Amino acid sequence: MKYGQNAICINPNSLMMPVGYMERQNLISTTKGDLYARAFYIEDNEKLCFVTLDSLGVSTQVQKLFDNTVKEVLGLDVTLILSCSHTHYAPSMTQAFGYIKTNDSYVKFVLSRLRAMLMNMKIREATLNIDCNQMNQSLIGRSRISGNSDDYVILHLLRLYDRNQRIGNLVVYNCHPTISDVQVGHFTADYVGVMLEMLAKTHPGEFFMFFQGPSGDISTRFTRKNKTYEEVIRMGRLLAGSVNELMKRSAKPKELKLSRQRFEYSIEGKLKSPQQFTISSDASDKEKSEFENAKTILENWATLPHLLHQDITIDVINMGISTLYFNPFELFSSYTKYLPVNGILIGYSQGYAGYMSDIDTDQASYETLMEIFSNQDKQQLIDIISKK
Repeated sequence: MKYGQNAICINPNSLMMPVGYMERQNLISTTKGDLYARAFYIEDNEKLCFVTLDSLGVSTQVQKLFDNTVKEVLGLDVTLILSCSHTHYAPSMTQAFGYIKTNDSYVKFVLSRLRAMLMNMKIREATLNIDCNQMNQSLIGRSRISGNSDDYVILHLLRLYDRNQRIGNLVVYNCHPTISDVQVGHFTADYVGVMLEMLAKTHPGEFFMFFQGPSGDISTRFTRKNKTYEEVIRMGRLLAGSVNELMKRSAKPKELKLSRQRFEYSIEGKLKSPQQFTISSDASDKEKSEFENAKTILENWATLPHLLHQDITIDVINMGISTLYFNPFELFSSYTKYLPVNGILIGYSQGYAGYMSDIDTDQASYETLMEIFSNQDKQQLIDIISKK
């Protein structure tokens, strides 16, 4: 088996607009807690290159550009698995919601950085083993919909070994990186960047990558004390502490064996009507305000019907001890209940498709009003992720 890993800074080098909130007004250029692209290459029966970006998401068109770059550098038979942390404080590499536009100059810059990162990645030969631990962790993320459960806010840690020597770690957690204020004057990877920086310092010589789980309904709304960068640091350290707790737990590593399945299909989305929903009187003022914002977005979408058609790619990667389901949705955390034992959902991957709430839901929220997927679309996903 062969493997390699590398990372490179992707801080914007000129004035740009961050994406993730409609209210953004000002171009910014400074960064706190650098933005990164990270890569983990692994070759067995499959040749896979996992790439993570500190970004809101990557649209299908941009994904193809990244895929071409990976193939040019590593080989035509390499499959790219591209995932984003979903930070709301990075320049845009996607088109979504009728008001988010791709920043072409930033995409070109990140592509050049990706090429450099891959060309300088050292490929090693080794016998790799893997183990997995997990815990419920709702100190950072909780349901942002009043009264909903935090049962599926889960921190996963996959540890990789060259025989008995731990070499790397894959962290999966499901919470929106949205601690900072909407109009904050800098780019940031939010708690994700702080956590990875802390872990790298604590465990020198090991690499760390972060993957965002099903966080469509999970945020820091009810856990953050304020919206300062100091709070970003505090919460990043808090999550790093939980990862270190998992590090101490014993587990029996198994040989890492790769297999991959790809599912591709198209959906024809349909706009919802605000009249379908009545928002609860128990909803917070923030939830009520967001619901009104969603109505405005729906009005824009009605004039852009092409946005409702989406090509969906889901890659299922079995690593011997765990199966990872890479999907483009902002999934509600409750989809975790459909997984087989040792299954892990990773969203904002292989494209960016927007919110997908619970099947058969009648709950009124920004997320449920914004989604374009039918129960049939949701059942397609459930059928894929529930297979053993």
